[in-house]
Amino acid sequence: IGQSSHLKKLLVKGESMEWEEDFKRTSCLLARFCKGFAQNRSVEHLMIRCCDLSVGDISVRDPTMIKLQKFSVVRMTQFCQQNINLRSLKIECCDLKHKSTRVLAMVLARKSNKNSLRRFDLFDNEINDVAAKELIESLYGYANLEELALGDNRVGIGGCRVLGKLISSRTTCLRQLNLQNNEIDDNGIAILTRAFIDNATLKEVNLSFNC
Repeated sequence: IGQSSHLKKLLVKGESMEWEEDFKRTSCLLARFCKGFAQNRSVEHLMIRCCDLSVGDISVRDPTMIKLQKFSVVRMTQFCQQNINLRSLKIECCDLKHKSTRVLAMVLARKSNKNSLRRFDLFDNEINDVAAKELIESLYGYANLEELALGDNRVGIGGCRVLGKLISSRTTCLRQLNLQNNEIDDNGIAILTRAFIDNATLKEVNLSFNC
């Protein structure tokens, strides 16, 4: 995968490893995959689903598991930072912890080429206002970003404030915004509504199933 120049779409789907022997048997293969994955430059559409991307989660007792988690996160961030062709990034049902979202936000903010990314989807990752603020702020320089999805998270008024700045920015070309099933109350809606007035690009907004 690291040497491939033809691979355009990649789905990485995690599976639970309940037995110790299963983990030992697959850990070496996973580590090799992560190393090759970090070197890939051809993938344009990446979806990571149901993977443990936590960094040093204190609930993990096995030091080998912690090492592999850190290794996987490092490889993922290396891929995102160095791949200049990435058009779509979707991380779904990974229960991102704050340390992981902070690392991801730092990588996105420091990415040298911010012109390729068109879609960013973080569906169902338990993202709260603090994490949302860091992630959204890291997207300020992505002038070609057209779709942003933060559905099924815990975004509230704090996330709405920083989202309002992104939406009302003169450089944004955001066309679709999905905030369904969060914790956005009337005050958050009011903040977003004021931002919508100053926006000329949005075509579709989903705010269903909020407070």
